[in-house]
Amino acid sequence: MKKIFLPFFLLCTCIIMYAQENDAAIGFALRTDTARLQNKLFALSSPLYEGRAVGTEGNAAAARYLVNCMKENGLKPAADNTFFQHIPTYRIQSAEKNFRINNFNYQSDYTYGNSSSQPFSIMGSEVVFVGYGIYSASYNDFENMNITNKIVMIMEGGTPSSKFGVPFTKEKTNSYSSDYIRSCNPKAILMVRNGYNIYGNYATDRLVFGEIQTQASGIPEITINEMLANKLLSPLNKSIKQLQYEIERDGKASSAAITTQVAFNGNYIYTPLNEENNLIGIIEGDSLKDEYVILCAHYDSKGKSEGGAIYYGAESNASGVSAALEIARLAAEAKKDGCLKRSLVLLLTTAKENQLGGSNFYVNNPLFPLEKTVAAVSLDKLGFSEKENVNDVYIVSRETEKCLQQVREANQIALLDLKYKQGDEYEITLEDFDQYNFARKNIPSITITSNYYPENEENPQDSFKFIDTEKLKLRTQFAFLTVWNLLNK
Repeated sequence: MKKIFLPFFLLCTCIIMYAQENDAAIGFALRTDTARLQNKLFALSSPLYEGRAVGTEGNAAAARYLVNCMKENGLKPAADNTFFQHIPTYRIQSAEKNFRINNFNYQSDYTYGNSSSQPFSIMGSEVVFVGYGIYSASYNDFENMNITNKIVMIMEGGTPSSKFGVPFTKEKTNSYSSDYIRSCNPKAILMVRNGYNIYGNYATDRLVFGEIQTQASGIPEITINEMLANKLLSPLNKSIKQLQYEIERDGKASSAAITTQVAFNGNYIYTPLNEENNLIGIIEGDSLKDEYVILCAHYDSKGKSEGGAIYYGAESNASGVSAALEIARLAAEAKKDGCLKRSLVLLLTTAKENQLGGSNFYVNNPLFPLEKTVAAVSLDKLGFSEKENVNDVYIVSRETEKCLQQVREANQIALLDLKYKQGDEYEITLEDFDQYNFARKNIPSITITSNYYPENEENPQDSFKFIDTEKLKLRTQFAFLTVWNLLNK
């Protein structure tokens, strides 16, 4: 009898504890405050912050406002007594194009695209033409040619072959022997592209995040048109087409060294920006406080149009930030009642609209060990739905049962219409969200989203007027229940 009674007693105890945990979760979820959600949403998407674009005072002012909200909601600074995780940020702009042969600038006859955040300045008095750049046992463009510390010129694409299309190489190839060339350490590689295309100025004007390498590394690769190639070949009294014909006719390389003065400037202008920050706070758990659940939402948006119209960023992503702040407030209350096992890290990222720059910086510079991070939940666009009477929400996920089980259990209470983006659809969608950077570090992660992209004819500036605060509240409660399960189960 005792053998039967003990397992039955334990089972009953577990059921009672599970029910109590659910009752506690429901109790805290019901404390979700619509007025608080609205106030945060309206404040963050107001004209005061001018669309919160990265690199602007509006973004920096929004960060200061959000730090005050984090303090009010009971969060503690994540590290060094500050909520700010400073991200070194640079605006990179290209300098004037400059490719000179004997002091004449052929700035419209080349383009330079590799290692675009690194400067290169090259000067040389010799260019070595090496045909198709093939190095193999059956065909060798480099025979008797020394390319070390020289500028190398190669015809782009194709295979050395006769006029009848019979290749001279036994190996199948349609590109140059990159490994061999780079092992010889030339100054630069000039790729000759067929035709006389005109190349405009570099369009580089972008932001990069984190410490960057501002000195050259590797070998620059510059694409030039036929006219520039023919100018370089003029001391041989030959054109690129003539040399190509000689290769087809003779079935062997037609390489040559050319004496000419070449100068190339691939420099970029770096302007450091001072006010880019992730915002990170923590509510410490109890029995499992050294394990972390990250709740993530990006607070940046798209700023202003060229005409000065503000893109308010209400749905994207003042809605997600407001929900995250409210969930953190409820978690702080749960902590006071002794109902928080793991620690909750609130991570409000910047630069999501710039290739997920803030979350990428965090996972490469984590304030809490990634190996102790049990899950990451990203909230992105939660206040709108195309169907007025449907309480739906999308879950974007790497197919990890650890998170999805907690999602399903949360929805047994919330009863929303869940829609999943996984598989091929997931692969396309994932890189739209900060969750991507946690997923690539193999951290179980999901994004909770309305899947609504607010740039449409009705609401081109993403105004808060189109936010359904009741749906925002329901989705916030669902997100809270999901986070609760990850923190406590």
